[in-house]
Amino acid sequence: MEPVRAHRPRRPAGHRPAAHADDPAAVRARRGDAAGGRPGRVRHRRGGAPHSLSVTRAARGAAGGARCYHPAALPFANRSGGVPIVQSSSGSWLSDVASAAASAAFLVVALIYLLSAVPPASITGLLVPAGSLVALLGLGLTLVLRTGRLDLSAAALLALGGMLAARLAAGGQTLLAGAVVAVAIGAAVGLVNGVVGSLSRMAAAAGTLGTAAIAEMVALQLGSGGQTIVVRGATDAITPVAVLLLVLVGIAVVLLLTLTRAGAALDAAARPEDGWTLLSLPVIAVFVVAGALAALAGVLQAAWVGAATPTAGAGTLLPAALAAALIGGSSLRGGQGAGYGAVLAAFATQAVLDGLLVRNVEAPVQFGVIGGLLLVAVLWSEARSRLLR
Repeated sequence: MEPVRAHRPRRPAGHRPAAHADDPAAVRARRGDAAGGRPGRVRHRRGGAPHSLSVTRAARGAAGGARCYHPAALPFANRSGGVPIVQSSSGSWLSDVASAAASAAFLVVALIYLLSAVPPASITGLLVPAGSLVALLGLGLTLVLRTGRLDLSAAALLALGGMLAARLAAGGQTLLAGAVVAVAIGAAVGLVNGVVGSLSRMAAAAGTLGTAAIAEMVALQLGSGGQTIVVRGATDAITPVAVLLLVLVGIAVVLLLTLTRAGAALDAAARPEDGWTLLSLPVIAVFVVAGALAALAGVLQAAWVGAATPTAGAGTLLPAALAAALIGGSSLRGGQGAGYGAVLAAFATQAVLDGLLVRNVEAPVQFGVIGGLLLVAVLWSEARSRLLR
């Protein structure tokens, strides 16, 4: 009599027996071979929805403890690719703290240098308005640098914004109406910068240099070849207004970069991409914000001085704002910078410039000092990125 065989149900094609569940090769195939660049599995909640920031454990181990986000889990991510996005939480936090400490120390030294030449009562009228303008430009550059791009049109848009507001005010419009138009034009130029800059990092630098030249041309045309326009409606109350706007913008930028998913989206946009993808959307957005902030700074400068000139953005303004952003935590590589360090570094940089100005230091020397400061800022940014990543 033949033995009775136990019934075994037929399994679908491609089914792996349970004996292979603990096989190391099978485990690596399921989780993703981090060394080979294969994506890991994205964990899902009940119902099939992926976690907002899904962590691939295999890639985390290869990155030395850094968080690795699957592209499909990030906002505006390129879902066609499978390369995990690595973001070091501890390194980024240490970089922000180190940058804030360095900016605070720089500010203390700069204030000592400035106060050795002017009385403390002069700080409010000398440093606060000009420092607020540099800080607004620095915050805009911080957003752009977070994506690994560079905006070279900030100073030119400042001059254009001031000239637009002054020309409209001279034609009978209120200064507020001129400010609204100037900010809108700055945002429109930023949109052009963002579309061009989203193609590549080098395209961002070259494209913004081109829009800077066009903005300078328009500013010269508004001034009839370089003439100064007296601003109607300018009052001494512009200083507290500038400080209030700086505080509001600074808080918004810090919260955006540290407590929202927008920071992760900007970090993802810092990765090299071929052509225009969904990752280009946050790049365009930050260029629009940077253009609007630059034009707003131009309006505030014109109202503070009482006049607008087409050459208001020339000279040391752009190097000072870029140095403030780099000292304050940003990196030319992208993916770093929280904003608060840039504000401290902006006031420190302006304090150095004011100290040179009240000592009647010649303009070539001032250019040399701010150029050397920018070089130091670049070296500091690179060293911080390498040591704390």
